[in-house]
Amino acid sequence: MIRFRVSPPQRTGLSIGLCLTTLSALAQPTTNQPPPPLETGGNWLNRGYEESSAWVSDAAEWIDENVVTLLTPPRERRDPTFDSFLGNREVEESVNRSNVRIRPGIGLLDGENPDYDIRFSARIHLPRSENRVNLIIENFEEDENVLEEFRTSRFDQTLREQETERSIQVQADLRRTARAKLTGKIGMSFRPEPVPKVELRLRTWYTGEGIATRLTPAGFWDGDDGFGLKARYEIETSTSTNWLHRLSTSTLWSESSEGVDAGQTYSIYFRPSKRRAYSVHIGCSGKLEPYQDIDLVSLRFASRRLIHSNWIYLEVEPGVQFPRERDWKETPFFNLQLEFILGALD
Repeated sequence: MIRFRVSPPQRTGLSIGLCLTTLSALAQPTTNQPPPPLETGGNWLNRGYEESSAWVSDAAEWIDENVVTLLTPPRERRDPTFDSFLGNREVEESVNRSNVRIRPGIGLLDGENPDYDIRFSARIHLPRSENRVNLIIENFEEDENVLEEFRTSRFDQTLREQETERSIQVQADLRRTARAKLTGKIGMSFRPEPVPKVELRLRTWYTGEGIATRLTPAGFWDGDDGFGLKARYEIETSTSTNWLHRLSTSTLWSESSEGVDAGQTYSIYFRPSKRRAYSVHIGCSGKLEPYQDIDLVSLRFASRRLIHSNWIYLEVEPGVQFPRERDWKETPFFNLQLEFILGALD
């Protein structure tokens, strides 16, 4: 018989080697061995985790949307059809959402040639900026020499809009509180050369029982036309989600204007359903400085209808105006517009 003697250090090393060899063999399954049950169970758990997480996200989004609707007073509830129909860009800018709007249309005024145009507006919301920054690209711009609600034709281009090919600007909320928001804009208009422009706007509001008020003063600077100031004050009353009454007063002064322009409009909005909305507007505009006088009185009716899915709208607006330059003779007009909204509506 042959005997081997292993010294204590050698015995320890041999034991460790045998243990490592055994563990290595156990860790490597044979080719005929099926996958371990633990791996199969892990895939099942992963699938369950993904499905459960998706359900939780959808449920949270649904709860958030409906709780906000339930807790918001009827006069403050937002609706894409009705909200856009208000014709107030300040209200549109108060909502953080990304979309592209394409508006082809025609405007007719008695005694003048038809106005055709296609307006394009892209609003890109940047949520990682804490919901404060938006990038806006348009092929038109609001003319500081005109109070927008008193333009007879929506497609009758002013001198500035005829010169402007497009504009790009960044809008940022500089400060927000429960009843106020300070917004800044900086951008360029291309006419066709780049012209810088800056705007600073303060928007304050108060909501009481059955009534809401908004005051929006703004200061702006344009590389071509210099400085200007614009202010708008609104009073709204609403007895239900279907009816809204609004009294708006606007004033405007700029280095390119002749004194101080002013206007006032009383509007009634009626929304029988989420697919239809109607409105009536009566207003006047004129001068406050250097003299006080009325230049225009207008009456208009408008209807807005959702004609396909939730992204194609048709707006029809007949009306009549009484301009001083025509010796207060009634002058009928008609606007027809399609609107395609691509992207988020709410």
